[in-house]
Amino acid sequence: MQPRMTSPAIVLPSAMEAAMALDIVAPLQYVGAEALRKVWQEVFETFQGPIPYEARDLRITAGEDVSFSHSLNRNNGTMKNGQKVDLWLRWTACYRKSHGRSYFQ
Repeated sequence: MQPRMTSPAIVLPSAMEAAMALDIVAPLQYVGAEALRKVWQEVFETFQGPIPYEARDLRITAGEDVSFSHSLNRNNGTMKNGQKVDLWLRWTACYRKSHGRSYFQ
């Protein structure tokens, strides 16, 4: 069974206050968990119900202070306007440890 995302809280736990993301759509960069929550909330509002989400080929490289992960991710579902969506993307994430805590970047 494919997992389904139901809210931005699942995507961005509150521990990610120092998060930063780069995207292909304006504004191209989102800084802080609140900015990321806002853009994800907009995504959730465009879909009918939960969004099926699949991650394949996840690879993690972990270091003492910096780690990286990458995977192939699939989002599919039906938007509120009835349009069917089925997208694959390559996801790369970096994680940095600061003051004993890990941060997503």
